[in-house]
Amino acid sequence: MKTELTLSTATGSGFFAPVDTSLLGALLTTHKRIAASIGAVDAFMQGDDCKSALGYYLKACREDQGRIGLNVSGLMQKDKAMAALHSDYWDKALRLTDVLECMPQVRRDEWYELIKKHEGYSSRPYLCPAKIPTIGYGNTYYPDGTKVTMQDQPLSKEM
Repeated sequence: MKTELTLSTATGSGFFAPVDTSLLGALLTTHKRIAASIGAVDAFMQGDDCKSALGYYLKACREDQGRIGLNVSGLMQKDKAMAALHSDYWDKALRLTDVLECMPQVRRDEWYELIKKHEGYSSRPYLCPAKIPTIGYGNTYYPDGTKVTMQDQPLSKEM
């Protein structure tokens, strides 16, 4: 599945608050650059020598991995990395707008149900495939706008 993020402007609609298109343009440019890098890393990682070398890196930091016990094939999952990238950049784009505030509650609930289905729930902070601290149902920020960190306390209820 290929996801293409594009920038389009609806002039004169007056439905959503105006957004500086240069901010969205910069966001999309960064997204495309990182997506290309993920593709390049994936292509590079397909080589047997590279997989072997990375295996030694993982073996060297086994203590830091805790009970997860990563392996090369589990670490290098392009589809999951791209999904995490898209999720993160959609979140960033939405935070530049008032779309979520204007979205009908029924549609917002549907949106969050899709996120819940994809992400799963964790009361404790964890690093998503893109190595971004995440908690709850794929949240990288708390409702008050504070960014999630690996040092945060576990959630006492679902958010």
